[in-house]
Amino acid sequence: MVRLPALLLLVLTLAACAAPATPTPPPTTEPVVVATSAPTSAPPVIVSAPATLTLTSTVFAEGTPIPVEFSCDGTNVSPPLAWSAVPAGTQSLVLIVEDLTEGNYTHWVLFNVGADTTALAADIADGEEIIGTGRHAQNSSGNPGYDGPCPDPGDTNTYTLTLYALDTTLQLLSDPTAPLSKGMVRDAMQGHILGEGILTAIYTR
Repeated sequence: MVRLPALLLLVLTLAACAAPATPTPPPTTEPVVVATSAPTSAPPVIVSAPATLTLTSTVFAEGTPIPVEFSCDGTNVSPPLAWSAVPAGTQSLVLIVEDLTEGNYTHWVLFNVGADTTALAADIADGEEIIGTGRHAQNSSGNPGYDGPCPDPGDTNTYTLTLYALDTTLQLLSDPTAPLSKGMVRDAMQGHILGEGILTAIYTR
């Protein structure tokens, strides 16, 4: 009777020794990831809106009729204009006059006007280059100069006079096979506009 417990103890001991040990997990080779703050994007590029120039005329106000003298019914000379608030850094000015009613019909394109110029007298001469004033591109009539309002009889058309301040002087060459045009001037202006001013008028025949 004494040997039975001893035998039972021996069996239990052998069973414990034969039980498989809990396997030890192999060392991981995964890199340790350390949490960091989320990356920030670069600050947005802020593009400043063009400055506003004040463009006026002594012969008509905003939204009012252009006098007959400055139309095809009169002497067809350019009107007097004046402006202010030209932004710092301006190197030249561009003036474009269009008839929006007639699908952007171009009446006048004057560019490379001096940055220190603050007004244009009436009756600017035609011609590609006006010494002391600037250079002309052709209008829709094929004329390097000003053509006044000339809508169909009974019509009232709207005209915009837009003055641009540029940070450069436009280097445009004349070519008899490809006369200077409003499109060429506008293409050359891209990326150089510091400010602009608009004066709107009407004309009725």
